[in-house]
Amino acid sequence: MDSKRREFLKANLVLPALTGGAGLATSALANAGGNLAASASAGPVGMTEAEKLAGVSIVDSGFPPGNVRRYGAVGDGGADDTASLQAAFDAAQAANFSFPVYLPTGDYVINSPLRIRGGAPKSLVLVGDGGAFGIRNTRITAGSRWSGDSMIQADGKRKNGWTITDVWFDARTRARCILDLRELNYLTLRGCRFAGSTGTVDRHGLAAVIMENGWVTRIENCVFAECGDGLYTSISTNNLNVWGCSFVGNKGIGFRARGCYSVNISGSVFEDNEQTGILLDICRSVWISGNYFEMNGRRGYEYRKGDKRTVRADIIANGWVSPEMKSKDPCKGIGVFGNYFMPPNEGSFDSSIYLIAVDGFTEAANEVHKQYPVPAAFIKTRNFPGLYKAANLTLSNSFVQGLRNPGSRDQYLEVAGLNDERVRNYDVELGRTLSTHPVVVPRFNAHEDLGLDPLTYRSLSDLGGRPVISRTDSLRMGRPVYQAELSTNGSSDLVGATIPESAYQEFWAGRLWMAYLEVQGIDGSVVFEIEIGIGDRRYRNGGRVSTSGGFDPRIIIFKPVQGTDFRFGLNISGSSPGQKVAFSRPVICPLGAMHELHGPYAS
Repeated sequence: MDSKRREFLKANLVLPALTGGAGLATSALANAGGNLAASASAGPVGMTEAEKLAGVSIVDSGFPPGNVRRYGAVGDGGADDTASLQAAFDAAQAANFSFPVYLPTGDYVINSPLRIRGGAPKSLVLVGDGGAFGIRNTRITAGSRWSGDSMIQADGKRKNGWTITDVWFDARTRARCILDLRELNYLTLRGCRFAGSTGTVDRHGLAAVIMENGWVTRIENCVFAECGDGLYTSISTNNLNVWGCSFVGNKGIGFRARGCYSVNISGSVFEDNEQTGILLDICRSVWISGNYFEMNGRRGYEYRKGDKRTVRADIIANGWVSPEMKSKDPCKGIGVFGNYFMPPNEGSFDSSIYLIAVDGFTEAANEVHKQYPVPAAFIKTRNFPGLYKAANLTLSNSFVQGLRNPGSRDQYLEVAGLNDERVRNYDVELGRTLSTHPVVVPRFNAHEDLGLDPLTYRSLSDLGGRPVISRTDSLRMGRPVYQAELSTNGSSDLVGATIPESAYQEFWAGRLWMAYLEVQGIDGSVVFEIEIGIGDRRYRNGGRVSTSGGFDPRIIIFKPVQGTDFRFGLNISGSSPGQKVAFSRPVICPLGAMHELHGPYAS
């Protein structure tokens, strides 16, 4: 890892000396509303009806409701502030979270879990004091008398709309979990640091942050460091976006997802996570772009099914979870684009990307800048006996440094079972150096930036008439979902938009582009195809999808040609008149620019 990257990580992992005081209100605090940083000079605030209902005591009325100083918090790193912080949570909940919970600069020691009690709380906002350059001035620490599993535990059933900003959580190897956020929709974690938890999913069913059965989650500019497992999302945690985060020095797995749909991991760092950087178990529609990987998988992740096997890799995607679940479903629709890998050049290592029972894997424009140790390779595929066989691999346009035999697949790809048809539809184009680093690209989404909403699509070809398109309330990876009702004869419909060369010329030079779309049948199976047209050339990718099959992701990698427009189209063929299909708003942009990158490699 070069000196600039190391300095960035150090800056985000070191907290300056913490002192008491009200601190400064952050931009997130201002957005949350309320002058929570007010001091006694602003005048006392009497007990509110919500505080009476919660049964809390006011210690310093000079601070407004929600400020933990109001309820007696000291924040000196020594005093036990458990009761004061719990009082702030209780008061906010009694007020239906009409004000945030605010922690001014300080180190707040707790010795038992903070609980959001009962019912279905809405719109909790927990805000720390964020300093300059992303430094977190607020810390919550598990004290020497700690008892319990999770530092913050969400009680009750379905919850909605939580935001936690600019807080350092330090479990001090005392708590197994920091945030237990199950059954939670619309969660945002921004600018937080999670350190020192000991829980792992395989041993305790826990991680530093655990989420289960939730929708629409944003995790931005957070650090997961020196924990057991870092981030764990499970059982239908859908529309998850991880941007600009650091997963560094965890004893287990940096980020693990099980049974999740529509996961985006962009602009993040995965370094020195002992088991692996990213582990995907039976996931669908996963996008991994613009990340940095180094020295993951030293200890490796151990599988047990028939024979014990240890895998040492940066990214592991597998269609098998555990013998108890008896699942034979594949991981489906995995895309790995524009990432930067620094594999170890000594010791035991399998690959940067390790695929077990994966159907529909696309890789392009990644870079590897260190030679793999023998017998490691950039990508390996394997199968456990009786599992779904690997299928539909598309690998192209990546640069791998130091190939032993540049004209072959040696050290680029190692495939298990080609002769016994365990891998089907295999296609590879050997890597070549790109003229521009794929990670550092301007953000440009042709549909968003040019305002080409699917509602304005016109028919690109007369193949049966234009479908009726309407927008739904659903989201896929943060993008709206649309519904198309096919023409009365149920035949093919090709609709889309033409993007003039003048609109994208400043972005196209020397870059590979991609088009990404997800499609689902609503009232029966449909055959669909996305198409990119560049002059007289056509690029196509499609398949058959049914109502029960979920959203099916499709990706096209292409290179624009100077002096030409390019056209995007969606070709749908149904089986009955007026049949309906859902599709996500397309992304058409340079590789690595699906979302604006945050963190160390954004400039």
